[in-house]
Amino acid sequence: ADEHLSDQLVPLAALARGESRWTTSRITRHLETNLWVMGRFELGQGEVKGARGGPGTVEIGPCLRS
Repeated sequence: ADEHLSDQLVPLAALARGESRWTTSRITRHLETNLWVMGRFELGQGEVKGARGGPGTVEIGPCLRS
C-alpha cells in the first residue's frame, strides 16, 4: 500500500477479526500515530517494522472488543 492508504487501513484492520499484515512504500509519522491511537483505545496491538521514511511492514493483532 502507498503511504496514504497505510494509515487509513489501521482502523479497519483493528476492527477485523484475526491478524492483518501489509507492506507500505513509506512509514510516516501519521501511520505511527494511528497505531498509537489504536493501542490507546485498546482496539488491538499494532507494530510497524522498518524505519520512518522508508518502506516497511505493518502488523495488527486481533481486536480486543467482541
